[in-house]
Amino acid sequence: MSTSPSSQADEPATSARRTRRRWVLAFLAVWAVAAYLLAPALWEAYFKRHEPLPGVDRVTRTSDGHPGDPVNIAIEATEEELIRAMTSAGWFPADPVTLASSVRIAVDTVLRRPDQEAPVSPL
Repeated sequence: MSTSPSSQADEPATSARRTRRRWVLAFLAVWAVAAYLLAPALWEAYFKRHEPLPGVDRVTRTSDGHPGDPVNIAIEATEEELIRAMTSAGWFPADPVTLASSVRIAVDTVLRRPDQEAPVSPL
């Protein structure tokens, strides 16, 4: 069975698409391993070698327990005392992270509007 000239011309393009797809999938696999396995393992190893102050965490934790952002400042107070101190200094609590607040953040970002009550990371 012979192939038509047009189908022979399509073979290199199809092969190139297949190769490109494989590279993208390989990149995504490497990224996922690095982001979700390697980076958290390196964080854990680092913090095992550099013990924090007794009873004080030096980093926040994600919901699944992985180390997150470094803690820049620690305040010892009840939640009520902290909110009172921050509001008297002109600060106010952020909105909780919800679907509505996430949509509002996306819209404000696209329209380049500030959002004074935007939620912050739950770390």
